[in-house]
Amino acid sequence: MTTANGAVDLELNGDELTLSGSFSNLSSALNTAIAGGAHIHVGLPGENGAVVFPLTPNTSPDGMNGIFVGSKNTFTLTPSQLDDLRARRFYVNIHSMNFAGSELRGQIVGHARALYRAHLSGMNAVPSQVITGGLGVFMAEIVTKKPFIFLEISIALNQKLLPTSWGDFTFTEDWQDKPVP
Repeated sequence: MTTANGAVDLELNGDELTLSGSFSNLSSALNTAIAGGAHIHVGLPGENGAVVFPLTPNTSPDGMNGIFVGSKNTFTLTPSQLDDLRARRFYVNIHSMNFAGSELRGQIVGHARALYRAHLSGMNAVPSQVITGGLGVFMAEIVTKKPFIFLEISIALNQKLLPTSWGDFTFTEDWQDKPVP
């Protein structure tokens, strides 16, 4: 178990990919002996793959925290690598001395016309009916190039459909949202 965490943002401009972000609270120093300690691999979730791009973080003196500056982490992708990125076959890996296999890993998702995310907690229910430590994340990706007017969705939680709200969308009992402006 580790308390380490991190996040990266990637921007694709033509065939140029720029990564920025940070990590913190590694259990030990970044293990730079493993391909620099931080890199992008090719591989689907649950798979290990080869290092594609080494990342260059600015690390704290103890090596347990770092920042990725875009100007140091910009790469030109080949057509094959662009296909891998669009198919979600890339992930970021950060290795520490205590966890040489990987202390942090995150699949790179996106390349959609729209990607939305909501952090879920029972404490957010209105009116508050739930006292829980349970958490979750809901993600929706809109990949159509055609305009749409309504977004419809069902969420099954503990065998029940529950109304919820999310960003600009409000899901009601019949699970149909408001028109998209």
